[in-house]
Amino acid sequence: MPAARPPRWSAAVLPAAAALLAAGAFALVRGALIDDAYITLAYVRTLALHGEWGVSPGLPANTATSPLNVLLQAAVTIVVRDAVVAAGIVLAGLMALLTHWSAGTAAALGLPGWTAALPAPLLLANPLLLSTVGLETYLAVVLLAGLAHAAVTGRARTAGVLCALLVLTRPDLVVIAVLAVVAVPVLRRRRWAVVAAAFLVAAPWYLFSWVVLGSFVPDTLLWKSVTAGVVTTSPSRTG
Repeated sequence: MPAARPPRWSAAVLPAAAALLAAGAFALVRGALIDDAYITLAYVRTLALHGEWGVSPGLPANTATSPLNVLLQAAVTIVVRDAVVAAGIVLAGLMALLTHWSAGTAAALGLPGWTAALPAPLLLANPLLLSTVGLETYLAVVLLAGLAHAAVTGRARTAGVLCALLVLTRPDLVVIAVLAVVAVPVLRRRRWAVVAAAFLVAAPWYLFSWVVLGSFVPDTLLWKSVTAGVVTTSPSRTG
């Protein structure tokens, strides 16, 4: 049975409205981006304008925790030539995509079409999330919504692609990807299709990271793992 399709108004009008809402929210916060966002945008600017992976041109580095976030914003920066503006455009696009997937999920579950209008405003009204604009938080949330849509519509290969994109957004999201494949029956039955699609999407980046940047995962992840181990194994001190 083909997946249910959302009404035309929810498939077209709601994503456009979500994008406009995101643009308005970005206009309010663009002057108050946090330091980590500017570090990410430095990566974006260096990649887009100089074709190099690092914070500064001529200094290659592998400290970007979210390769996909950098790549996505850099692709837009190549066109608009401004990394901050690109962050706003990406946010608007993500909210439109979130609404599109939410409409499809609502249709598949038999929910009213207007429910697809709720996720974007709720996310954009959250001050904690808004403080992460430029980082990968919104990207991760939207990809999770996409994975949910793929699961309820039985699209195993699409789910595999989204699992790979989640891991490229943050390596620790591999836990969510694995849980989805194990816990969702339709994905578990077609797990090899999911795994194959995920491998094909993620492998090129990790090969590049290993060969060109010198490590399979970002240096920051290794550093956090080492420091966490030191803290865990250090003897406690009492006064």
